[in-house]
Amino acid sequence: MSFVADKTLTRMWHALPGLVGTVVSEETTLDDLECSREWLPGGNQYYARLELAEPHSGTLYLVFELALAIACAGRLVVRPERAIRENIERLTFDGDDLDAMGECVNTFCAALNEGLQGKLGDAYRVVFREGSREAPDASLLGPLGLARGRLVLGGLATGALSLVIPDAVFVAVRDAADEHDETEREHGDEGEDEDPPAADDDDDDDDDTSHGKPRQRKARKHEPRKAAVDDGESAGPLLSPEELAAIREATRAPVRGVAMIVAERANAQQQWRESLIGTGAEFEIVANFHQLLTVCRLRVVESIVVDADACSAGGLTLLAAIRGQSGVPHRRVVVASRPTQTHLVACIGGGASEYVCRPLDEETLARIVGPAT
Repeated sequence: MSFVADKTLTRMWHALPGLVGTVVSEETTLDDLECSREWLPGGNQYYARLELAEPHSGTLYLVFELALAIACAGRLVVRPERAIRENIERLTFDGDDLDAMGECVNTFCAALNEGLQGKLGDAYRVVFREGSREAPDASLLGPLGLARGRLVLGGLATGALSLVIPDAVFVAVRDAADEHDETEREHGDEGEDEDPPAADDDDDDDDDTSHGKPRQRKARKHEPRKAAVDDGESAGPLLSPEELAAIREATRAPVRGVAMIVAERANAQQQWRESLIGTGAEFEIVANFHQLLTVCRLRVVESIVVDADACSAGGLTLLAAIRGQSGVPHRRVVVASRPTQTHLVACIGGGASEYVCRPLDEETLARIVGPAT
């Protein structure tokens, strides 16, 4: 079976260059993707392991030729261009670069998710798990597909960008897309099938007219619609007057939600409690993505405040994880004490609605944890 690019993969691929350019502040271009069924991991690559977290689990890889990864990471930490070129020449990729590249990939996941969700719905979500120069064992991935193209990062670097999708992940996604398309075709076929009976009715009506029975013709023309109403297809929900009154009462006044503070470190959580204790704001503090989603399922959450100083990857991992989740508020405030332009762009691209710099005065604290205006 050959590996071909469906609409979902093509949409994701076309979204990547613009997002890469925004994150690293460089003009980028990406060749049309080439598809293959073979993948031979090699040296001088950066391997970003991604996980399809919903609606089913699966592992895939976004692979950058090392020169591209060095350039992206260098731009993100605002390293001088001369130093970036020297690192590319020497293939120097240290711990700081690995961390920065992780932030880049977190943001790139936004493009992958938009491509998935735009075609298949909000249930599909890809998250970044880890990045490494060490190649994975391709034999453990089973049958797979490879989407590959040449990425040009301004005048700084050029190299291959690859998306490795095992069949265990891709076939499920492809089948879901095909099922959606098939459903649309079936609906279209049903609509087309309705025309011939109408033509038959017209023929019958002509016969009825010749026999002087116009009233019978009119009744027969409306019989299908009457049957649909009788079956309850267009009757709408059946609610009692008491239920309708209860709904009106419940929606008359707005529901006040709680503000969620996300901070992984215990000392940071304590600092938030001390700073907010006198504000009168209703808030809760959680340490990770799973705790946040649990609260969102149980309570009305009005805003999320991400402490970038106390979250891994500057909060970008969390933003990528909650993007597209149902029940999660759209007001997401990132608080950082060492702001950079690249971090700001990455956070906004990752789904943040506000970006606030420390130190925080009482007025700013009250605003970010208070009700949205």
